[in-house]
Amino acid sequence: MKEPWKFHLLSMPMMEIYAYLLEKKLVTPIFARQRDGAPLPGFDPCKKCENHFRAEGHSLEECIPLKIHIQDLIDNKLLQFEDLPRPDVVTNPLPPHL
Repeated sequence: MKEPWKFHLLSMPMMEIYAYLLEKKLVTPIFARQRDGAPLPGFDPCKKCENHFRAEGHSLEECIPLKIHIQDLIDNKLLQFEDLPRPDVVTNPLPPHL
C-alpha cells in the first residue's frame, strides 16, 4: 500500500506562495491531463486551479501536484518558512482575549 504524502504546514495562504513561486520562477503552470470516464472523487466543476491554467476540478489549495512540488522545494531547502509557534498550555494556558 502506498504511504500517504506528508506536507509541511504552510504559514501563509497557497495563493501567496504560488504568486511568490511564479515571481521567482520556481514553478510554472502545467496542463491538466484529459481523463476518459468518470471524474475523480472530489472533482468539483465549480473550482478552478491556477496551477493547471484554471482547469476545472479542484482549487489551488487542493492541488496535489503543487503541494508535492512545494514539499520538494522545502525538502531541498529552496523554500523556507519560519516555524509557526505552537500552542503551549503549560507556559500560556489561556492566551489573553481582546
